[in-house]
Amino acid sequence: LFMALGASDEQTTYELMYASAKEGWCSKDLDQVATYVDAASKGQKASGTMSPLLDAIIANVPPPKGERAGAPFSMLVTQLEANPYLGKCALGRITSGTVRVGDRIRVLEPGTSNVKEDGKVTKLFLRSGVQQIEMAQAGAGDVVAISGVPSVSVNSTIAGPDVSQALEFIPVDPPTISVTFSVNDSPLAGREGSQLTSGMIRDRLRREAEINVALQVVDDGKSEAMEVRGRGELQLSVLIETMRREGFELSVTPPRVLFKKSPENPRQILEPFEEITIDVDHESSGVVIEKLTKRKGELKNFSDLADKARMVFHIPTRGLLGYASEFKNDTHGTGVMNHAFLRYD
Repeated sequence: LFMALGASDEQTTYELMYASAKEGWCSKDLDQVATYVDAASKGQKASGTMSPLLDAIIANVPPPKGERAGAPFSMLVTQLEANPYLGKCALGRITSGTVRVGDRIRVLEPGTSNVKEDGKVTKLFLRSGVQQIEMAQAGAGDVVAISGVPSVSVNSTIAGPDVSQALEFIPVDPPTISVTFSVNDSPLAGREGSQLTSGMIRDRLRREAEINVALQVVDDGKSEAMEVRGRGELQLSVLIETMRREGFELSVTPPRVLFKKSPENPRQILEPFEEITIDVDHESSGVVIEKLTKRKGELKNFSDLADKARMVFHIPTRGLLGYASEFKNDTHGTGVMNHAFLRYD
């Protein structure tokens, strides 16, 4: 499996252990494992524990980087959450220092390091699995959610008052397609949903844009229609289905590609390009190459991965519209397709 996934030599060199979560034992020694299995077959409880696994995690997994004592507090925001009682909460891993409820903090804009807002930590939650535990203090390495700075956004830096430099970040890919949301004006309107007015739809989209960094809502405030920009058909279709299940009725236009003008030459129009990686059976590679080539795709790499063929294409975003269903039929549901924003060209 590791070889088929293209793992490196370092990734394929790992420690092998044998464990049973149901019986509660773990061991590196096969002979010891045989005694545990034999005891279980006789209805006896094995004498082993999970300590070897926990010891291996401590020995092989590197500890969190960053100093707690003496270092100023700083954290890169990686996700936003909407809390009905606390407002917007910023989620991220603390890079350095410690933070306590009531501490003064500031929000630094990504890239420019300009101070966007000064505030105070009103609540602090520590992530433990899928649960959030309210804490009075957290330090470097902890994944926490902080409330108290409503203007924070993804990739912003939350830090102490003495920090003036924002942390490094990975830029968020810009939206490449858009659809227009408006009220359901068909003769069957109002038969299924309860959220029907443009105001309800507008409020719901604004709440989604606050926590979904890859989504942009363009609203001129004059018409009932709102333009929603996203990263792809899948993201927008998930939003539409989520709103439908929440009781919204709406009409949606077909997706449109977002073009932009070149900064060097305003007369030149640029369109978004995507890098698409496809893993298919060898017998399906021919039809995939043929159809993507017709959609202005350019094959950049072709390689074998065990019993699969991996192909990398550079293709305009407009060439991918409507292709997902064709790809599923052509590969009989066995193909895997991933694409990411490449550039405007």
